[in-house]
Amino acid sequence: MSQMPNWVARKPERYLKRLRFESNMLSEAFPAFRLMTEGDVLFAEGAFFTLSGNRYSIRAYYPKDYPYSAPQAFVMDEDVASYCSHSGNGFHTYGIQEEVGGLRLCLLDPNDSAGQGWIPDFSVVTILNLAAAWLHAYEVKRVTGEWILPEAH
Repeated sequence: MSQMPNWVARKPERYLKRLRFESNMLSEAFPAFRLMTEGDVLFAEGAFFTLSGNRYSIRAYYPKDYPYSAPQAFVMDEDVASYCSHSGNGFHTYGIQEEVGGLRLCLLDPNDSAGQGWIPDFSVVTILNLAAAWLHAYEVKRVTGEWILPEAH
């Protein structure tokens, strides 16, 4: 990593250990994903293959106050972003985020307080598991018109 992530730089004596934990968890759970940085922003990047054989590029960005807030997951595929943006509601996204260049997924209830939807003991693996479930629900909705996951908001 070229530069220390913003949340690690805040308290390196404490968060360098957390960064190693994140890296280990990610490589065990999702070996195709890598931790990367843009400036002082850390993100996990990789691809998922769904049960139907489709490949999706995903990025999960760590917030500045990590681990007290959840990483934000984005689908980086233009076709998914375009379809969700132009086909109406029901895909549980926050829309295309131009600064990232992807479709931000709604994976946790934004009204949850700490300890309900997200707790600091979770890792980026939690968010990537939810993103994988979101991708499956996306494919099901495209075929059936029904969203199969619980409402996040």
